[in-house]
Amino acid sequence: MIYGAVPLIFALLAVYAIVRTRRVMKLPLFQPVPVPKVMAMENEMYRFVRKQRKKKPTETASETAEL
Repeated sequence: MIYGAVPLIFALLAVYAIVRTRRVMKLPLFQPVPVPKVMAMENEMYRFVRKQRKKKPTETASETAEL
């Protein structure tokens, strides 16, 4: 019974990871992400800056980085 549950759980986790990567994080699949970008994602200001960029698309990245 355990041998049937493990592949099912693994398949569900794989589907979840693909959906989250494409829809929530909006990153391409199977392409490397630079280390500085990954480290920036760990910062608590990352989500705040991304929300600001979505609200004001005409702003440049340097102006947003000053926040």
